[in-house]
Amino acid sequence: MNDERTTNAATLPRAGQSSLDTLKPGTTIDHFVVISTIGEGGMGVVFLARDTQLNRNVAIKMLHGDLDHASRSKILEEAQTLAQFNHPNIVSVYEVGTWKGRVWIAMEFIEGQTMSQWLQETERSWREVVDVFKQAIDGLIAAHVRGILHRDFKPSNVMIGRDRVRVLDFGLARARDADELASDTGNRQPGGNRGSTRPVGTPGYMAPELSLGFSGDERSDQYSVCVALWRALYGIMPLSADTYVDVGTATTTMAIAPPPSRVSVPRWLGKVVLRGLAKVPDHRHASLRELSAALDNDPRPRRWLLGAGVLFAFVAGALTIEKRAAHAEAAAACEAEAAAIDESWNEAIERSLSESILSSEVIYASETVETMVTNAREFSTHWRRATEATCRAESIDETWDADLATRARDCLAEQRLTFDSFVKIYTKLGAEPGTVRGAGQTFQRLPDVSLCQDEAKLLARPMTTEDEWDEILAIRTELGRAAALRAAGHYAEALEITEQVEPEANALGWLPLQAETLYLLGSLHAQMGNYEFAEKHLEAAYFAALSSNADDVAVISTHALAHAIGVSGARTKETLHWHNAGVALLDRAQTPADDIRRLQLHSVLGVIHGRNQDNQKAIEIFTEVLEATERRVGPTHPEVAESLLHLGRAYAQSGDLTRAIELKTRGLKIFEDAFGSAHPDVARYVTSLAGDYESAGDYPRALAMHEQALTVFEANLGPVHPAVASTLSSIGATLRKMGKYARAIEVTERALEIGTEVYGPDHPAVANTRYSLGIIHARAHEYDRAISLINQAIETWEAHLEADNPTVAAGHSALCIIHEDVGADELALKHCARALEIAESKHGPTHPEVGFPLLPLSEIQRKRGDLNEAQGSIDRALEIWAASPGTEHPQYGRGLLVRAEIELEREAWDASLATCEQAQSIFAVSGNDDPGNLAAALMCVGRAKGELGSPELARESLQRALDLLTNADDPLTLATCRFLLAQTLVELPGHEARARKLATQARDGYREHKDPREADVGRWLRGRSQQR
Repeated sequence: MNDERTTNAATLPRAGQSSLDTLKPGTTIDHFVVISTIGEGGMGVVFLARDTQLNRNVAIKMLHGDLDHASRSKILEEAQTLAQFNHPNIVSVYEVGTWKGRVWIAMEFIEGQTMSQWLQETERSWREVVDVFKQAIDGLIAAHVRGILHRDFKPSNVMIGRDRVRVLDFGLARARDADELASDTGNRQPGGNRGSTRPVGTPGYMAPELSLGFSGDERSDQYSVCVALWRALYGIMPLSADTYVDVGTATTTMAIAPPPSRVSVPRWLGKVVLRGLAKVPDHRHASLRELSAALDNDPRPRRWLLGAGVLFAFVAGALTIEKRAAHAEAAAACEAEAAAIDESWNEAIERSLSESILSSEVIYASETVETMVTNAREFSTHWRRATEATCRAESIDETWDADLATRARDCLAEQRLTFDSFVKIYTKLGAEPGTVRGAGQTFQRLPDVSLCQDEAKLLARPMTTEDEWDEILAIRTELGRAAALRAAGHYAEALEITEQVEPEANALGWLPLQAETLYLLGSLHAQMGNYEFAEKHLEAAYFAALSSNADDVAVISTHALAHAIGVSGARTKETLHWHNAGVALLDRAQTPADDIRRLQLHSVLGVIHGRNQDNQKAIEIFTEVLEATERRVGPTHPEVAESLLHLGRAYAQSGDLTRAIELKTRGLKIFEDAFGSAHPDVARYVTSLAGDYESAGDYPRALAMHEQALTVFEANLGPVHPAVASTLSSIGATLRKMGKYARAIEVTERALEIGTEVYGPDHPAVANTRYSLGIIHARAHEYDRAISLINQAIETWEAHLEADNPTVAAGHSALCIIHEDVGADELALKHCARALEIAESKHGPTHPEVGFPLLPLSEIQRKRGDLNEAQGSIDRALEIWAASPGTEHPQYGRGLLVRAEIELEREAWDASLATCEQAQSIFAVSGNDDPGNLAAALMCVGRAKGELGSPELARESLQRALDLLTNADDPLTLATCRFLLAQTLVELPGHEARARKLATQARDGYREHKDPREADVGRWLRGRSQQR
């Protein structure tokens, strides 16, 4: 088929053709002198001529003489329009006029070749073809803006010069039928108005609507461009049509010829072109601008040299003698290739991202933007340098062969894809406060571009075919989006995306991609608390990464495995195994000691030692991590604050709360300076520090800090978020220790509701909240509710954790105490024994956790009359707690009260009084502890003094206890205190009436809560009545 032919009716001879179609050299047209004939097309003959006024060569197109007056006028009008603007991709029009009744157009003379000749000269890569066509499309877009259609776009109407591409013959085909278009009926149809029944243009390149006689619009030019592009890419026409009759048949049936299998053109590109070939104009790209953007939107930006400078290297080089451009041109091409990053990060993108983050209105948004922009600019600079270095190493220095350069470009393309995903996600979701929280940290951990210049790592990368790479990058695009959503805290959405692409990654069978997918799945499951699934996927990710030399994925998988397996303190040996595996990989890669991944793994080792009660070793490790981090990033970097947090926790566990508070206070100051006091990470730090103040017995301060953190979390993360639930649970625990049970239950119930909504009812975190709520109900003497909640918690823990996990031990210890309180001693003994067994096996015999089941065990032994065993149990607990958390801690005081009960049973009144007074002094030091504890100590003192024959002194202590309990939320302890005071008052003259009143109140209090002690008080009251 001859695509050079342009006619208005292919089978008709041209009317009015004369000798004027071929002008002799020397013929003068205005101030132009004809030199020679260049060629002839469907619209006229083109001559090379000399402009005698400006002393330059021009091309003169002399149109055929079969045009009527209206057509000539239209041609002149549009040529004059074209002459009014200048575009680098349109042949410039200098002058227009008529000569002997013929319209002529003087235009720019181009030394080069048509696109048809360029395509026939040698085989062209699809990248070269796309680069040339994009320039032609730019010219068409500029004409469309001026309202000018081409209507006859084809390779022979495109000139490729030494420096750029230009399009010829704008508007001429349209003008040729101006007279027929003037008779338009005005009936609108798709693709333009219905006009002439004589189609205009070149068969095969003509849009369907034009072949059917419609006038067409900009999308008609798009169709012609896509026909030409299809032929340039695949070497065949999409439709077989040599005449207008054929065009009408082909475009009606739209049987697009399948691409030859031997041609290597990406499928994404074929789809873009195919859309432009749609029969219905509305089904094509909305505009040529959209088509151009789609041609740029390679989902796999590897091996793609972007920018106009690249065209100079390929096209100009192809037009010169040698394929390789000169050194200067090659350098320019490398700069152009590196400039591809400008499409990922530029002023407009930076502004959009910044505006999105700032619109969140969180107080630390401006600091976050500064961090993000600084790191994005740094990544962009490093990527540009690495890309240019790769190009130069291959094409200029020739130190890298094509294989190594391709591997580097693949690596750089992957990193750019990850970067693009983060930028797009944070621009889209930046207004959400919860998203801003992770934005700064995400951009501080952008891909390491230096890995793409490491020859050893590059050579270890598996290679793929072009089609496989298309699929790999399409999947990686989705994984990048999921990773960005994960970093932004959108875990469920990220997990959904990753689960959708996992089958595609598995089907492709490319191990590095499978490793990445499995790692992301595992880390997301861990984030959601699905530790069993997390372990399964992370372990598979590790081995897939190891098999494909993807050591970076293998290392982060070991760290994630260590966290997922050891998150609850269980399976320490396996946690250590994965720590060692990660360290071995880093050692093999000769990773420096201050590499962030090595420091993270070293911190895992510190956590392991802490859980094994080797607090000194844990402190040693966290100190090393802190010092290395300070050397790496400076003393005021947020990473240092994280290290301080780890070290502070280790000191707190060792019992050195003063040092723990000191370290965490320093870390908190770093965070506040970096992010402001309203940043969620600052609030996270505050809650940890509040826990230390709580452990020190400073409950009001701890409560204020927890409430401060809650305000920040709710403001930034919304009311339904895991951090909100966790902080509410901490507030509930603090309120419990302060004796404010009603409010404690209220806030902990809310924490349970949030946790259930976020994680689901069977998540370990939800079980933790149930346990806390159960403890509060127990302290409020609501035992049935307490037992139910704690049993549910144990059931969940045992389903997700090992049966002998220390967390499970805490649950059994709590049930032991509750069952002992309600008199179910056999059940209490069963739970005490289980709690003690777990605590001793996991922590050793001297860990503070061992003391908790010993306390209720001692109570049960005392009530059974086994005073020696009871004394042994409580003395062991006190010896443990004396070492940690210390003899001034409220927990030690509670142990003393149990010992005092045994001493009272033994009638060792003096020893009992000393023990009670020691407990009283502990609880009275700051006045911050649960008032019920101080009241219990005062009641103990009162009983001992009464037994020693000092009822007046006993009355004073018991009255103080009653005053404390009157406003406390502990009705049963209040009833007990009233009854004890009543029994003491009857020993003093003149207090009988008040004693009976107090006893009656005590009886009613017990009765209201169905406490069996009601009967004891009733008998006492009846006895007093009989005595009267």
